[in-house]
Amino acid sequence: TIMAIIAIGSSLSLWFNANAATIFGSIGKDATLTGRTDMWPYIIEMVAKQPWLGYGYSAFWGDWDSPGATVWRAAKWTPPNAHNGLLDMLLDLGLLGVSVFLIGFGITLLRGITWFRIDQSWHSFWPILYPTYLVLANVSESFLLNFNDLLWVLYVSISFSLATVDLRTNRVLA
Repeated sequence: TIMAIIAIGSSLSLWFNANAATIFGSIGKDATLTGRTDMWPYIIEMVAKQPWLGYGYSAFWGDWDSPGATVWRAAKWTPPNAHNGLLDMLLDLGLLGVSVFLIGFGITLLRGITWFRIDQSWHSFWPILYPTYLVLANVSESFLLNFNDLLWVLYVSISFSLATVDLRTNRVLA
């Protein structure tokens, strides 16, 4: 069964990749995610200019005097962000900040999986489900680290909630 799933999945993936433009065009969409992927190489070039600490929190996308204007000119449109959460985080915090986030994210996800394996109830699946959604949604949108954003608050609350649970005894730490 596993081999059949892998074979069928691989075949479908290859077919989809070969026909993506036609498939998206038939439903009135663009394979570049409405021009998002066209600007990502320019953003990666800007990340390479200040890789370690980035440009500062919310400092990249501003007006026509900001570093983001370079991307606007090259992409020929003025997006308010990178339309990719990880790229925006690289612009804001650099590799150092992204590394800290990814370590914390990995710990949260592993603690969520551990809690689900111990508790095995429907509500213990939430700390796995939500971080997975967060990653998938930030491939084409950018809301990681947004201030006053409910999605970020939910992630932080899951992280803190899992940090206060002793996973060996499934009890809240005092």
